[in-house]
Amino acid sequence: YYSNLLNLGNGDFLLWKPKSFIKMDSEGDTLWEKSASSMFFSYLTSDNHILYTTRTTLEKIDLNGNFIWQKPLDNINYLTEDPSGNYVYVKRSNYPIYQSTFGILDISGNIVTTTEIPDNAYNVITSSDGGFIISGSLSDFYYSPNNYPIFIIKTDENLNYSAINLRTPIDSETLNI
Repeated sequence: YYSNLLNLGNGDFLLWKPKSFIKMDSEGDTLWEKSASSMFFSYLTSDNHILYTTRTTLEKIDLNGNFIWQKPLDNINYLTEDPSGNYVYVKRSNYPIYQSTFGILDISGNIVTTTEIPDNAYNVITSSDGGFIISGSLSDFYYSPNNYPIFIIKTDENLNYSAINLRTPIDSETLNI
């Protein structure tokens, strides 16, 4: 049984679990509850909306739980915002093809641009120069016990990328990002 908390910034928080989410105040009193199909990830946007993922969609609601939009995007691993308010995501494909999509959506959830990454991407953050940093694991090692080599990719704002680190440990390497 999995649940997660999302701080809504005003003392309220969102508790979500696989089939529903509950908005609560700082005393733990329920403000509202909504059903949702298989939630996996939630994010509070800079315009005070909630984005959440299901197995097959990305959905946006307001802080009162009112539906805004739904987009058909499956397997999203991570989502954040860039400085201009666009939503930046990584999503992966399923076995036997390990490939990830890195993309940018506008505030309405429309795809601005995407690019493919040939391995399993799990996280994305914005970098100080307006680009992005993506991390993940190498697919050819995916099922090796205790051996999950990671990669880090740095992109520019147009999603052009070069590998910073592939197939070698980064424990002692300093990244100037």
